[in-house]
Amino acid sequence: MKTPIEPFYSALGRRVFELRTRAKLTQAQLGQQLPKRMTRAGIANIETGKQRVLAHQLVDLARVLSVDVAALIPRPVDGTGEAQIADIERNLRAHNLPESAVALVTRSLGAMPVNANSTPRRNR
Repeated sequence: MKTPIEPFYSALGRRVFELRTRAKLTQAQLGQQLPKRMTRAGIANIETGKQRVLAHQLVDLARVLSVDVAALIPRPVDGTGEAQIADIERNLRAHNLPESAVALVTRSLGAMPVNANSTPRRNR
């Protein structure tokens, strides 16, 4: 049975595609420039939303594409947004990213960063 593509990863994939084509990179070139190389098929799966992206991969993609991590992350459009933001925040912290980077991403998503053990609150 086919696994449904989550809207978050579909939107993330579209951003990766847009930024990659703007940078005039092929999928293979982008994959080769990542610190932990990915195949062309891996990049294609990200761009189509079929593959989830780990927090450290998100940071690596942003570096190669010369953008802030926040430029890759789609803004929440439904009631599941807060849960997605909390998941992203936990993943960033789990990869020992600086608190300033976690705060930057969280703020860009429309939430106030909080301590590592709680859920972010939405900006009003």
